[in-house]
Amino acid sequence: MKLWAGVTDNNWYKFLSEGNYDEVNFWQPSGRAPFSNLPAGTPFLFKLKAPNNHIADGGYFVNFSTLPLPIAWEAFGPKNGSASFKEFDQRIRGYATGTGSTLDIGCNVLVQPSFFERKDWIELPNWPRSVMQGKTFDTETEEGPGYGTRCNSVFN
Repeated sequence: MKLWAGVTDNNWYKFLSEGNYDEVNFWQPSGRAPFSNLPAGTPFLFKLKAPNNHIADGGYFVNFSTLPLPIAWEAFGPKNGSASFKEFDQRIRGYATGTGSTLDIGCNVLVQPSFFERKDWIELPNWPRSVMQGKTFDTETEEGPGYGTRCNSVFN
């Protein structure tokens, strides 16, 4: 099975894991898509940032679009992983390289998001440090004992 593992902001994950959402915005601090031609319906894993180098569950990719930060907040509100626009704005600006008053961000719409309990996270000891946004992989060919099977089980 082909999957996308997107590197996520740990605070985004924590906030959303405490709610009950039918969709979420897995945002990119720039307006550039982290991948090309990802088909709708592709399983999309949440890979937590160091020191939490784990897969912590996921959702299903629907589409990607670029939106100005205020419009992304209007469209998704707390589904952006923040309780308020001010918090969302500060988090994005902490990552963004632009200094303009209105930033464009990448919006990956994901449906059916789910979040593992801490005890169920899948450790990724060999995640390349150079992969900052995410990567596509195939569970049938990925190396590591049980790695493919464990990630595959997220979506079965």
